[in-house]
Order: sequence, then structure tokens, then C-alpha cells
Amino acid sequence: MNGFSKKRELQHLVALKKCLIKSLDQGCYFNSSKVETRRDRFLKLAVIIQHMNAGVSGGGLSGALETERLWVELLKDINAASPKSEFTFNRSHADSDYEYKGMPLSHKTLGCRNKKADLALAWSKNPDGGIERAFESSMVLLSFRPSRPGSRKSFWRNVQTGLYIIPLSLLRSVVKEFKPNNKTSTLIKEDYVITLMERSLSLGLFIPLVLTPDAWTDYELSYWKAAKVFCVPKR
Repeated sequence: MNGFSKKRELQHLVALKKCLIKSLDQGCYFNSSKVETRRDRFLKLAVIIQHMNAGVSGGGLSGALETERLWVELLKDINAASPKSEFTFNRSHADSDYEYKGMPLSHKTLGCRNKKADLALAWSKNPDGGIERAFESSMVLLSFRPSRPGSRKSFWRNVQTGLYIIPLSLLRSVVKEFKPNNKTSTLIKEDYVITLMERSLSLGLFIPLVLTPDAWTDYELSYWKAAKVFCVPKR
């Protein structure tokens, strides 16, 4: 398991949760004139991203990718405030997006308008005759999919929005098979996703993040207008 026993894996992910809980409610390191917590800034920008991609063909995937980039920027803000970087971004495994103290993590997003709760390990097809993709990293699932009282699945009737941290060992034991669609051959179907989220809750690896879907409806993110102030060197 990439050098992590199940016990050590869980200890590492609990440490990740504690780090994020503490860091989310601290002020942004890269701040504006107004003092703003990382949690508040992330949720504000995340909901604007959801609005900007609503009703657009392929908008769900585009919104998820943009929200993932936003989350990575939040992690870089945490790094900037710490004398020792907690997170690295070298993608040491095929399905990882970043690492926490050497543990690879795959980041996934369910947007507030997602009609389906399926996830993809990768948004591409397995190459013919090539090695089939498999889980190599623990998962951080950011779910803004709201509760739906009339849902046929009882889980969605009272679901909490936020960050579900899912151990690699759990991914491998729960997801018995992938399904294909027109974009991927590694689709994780909804029933598996529900089980993974439920187990994350039972393990105490959940961080609530409450997105307000009706907020910031008249705003957008502008690359053009932000250029003078926000063109910054890579860090």
C-alpha cells in the first residue's frame, strides 16, 4: 500500500484532517486589505465557479477541474504560512493530484448541480493493450451535492456537504469494478461513492463545508480584470 499499513494510513489521514481544520479557519496568508479566512474565501470562489459553469455543456467537469485548482491554491496558501511545507504537488502516482507529508492524494469534486454522483478515476480511456488503471492514492472527495429529500437513495436525503477523506485501503476493498462511459473506462458508480462517503463519516474523516448556492449569483471571476493585481510568479 505504497509503504503505508492500514493503521499508519489512518493515522496519517487523521493528521491531514486536523491540519485542514486548523488551517481553514485561519486568515489567508495571501490576503487582501480585508481579513478573510481560507474557508470563507474558498467557499465564496467555489460557489462563483459553480454558477459560471451552470447550464453549459461539459460544465460539470469544467467546474470540478476549476474547483480542484482552487483547492490546490488553498493548500499552497497553507504552505506559504508554514515554515515547513505540508503539501507537495509532484504527482508521484498516476491518480494523485498532491501529497500530504509523502502520502499521495487524489482529489475529486461533486458540484452542487451534479445530477449524477458517479466519479471517474481518470477522464480518459485505458489504452488498448496497456496496463489498466487502478487505485494508487487515497482520495479527498469535495462534495457540494446538496441533500435531496425526495431522492430514491436514502443517503442523499440528509447528506452533509464537505470534504470526505477516503483511505486507499477502503477504495480498494469497496470498489469491486469500474464501469465505462463515453469519456472514461474507470467510472466509479454512485452506489460505490455512497458507500465510500458513509465509511468516511464512520471513520471520522469528514470536514463540513457549507456552500450557499444562492450566494454571489451576480458575480464572476475575471482573468482580464484581475491581471494588473493578480499576475504572480509561480510558487
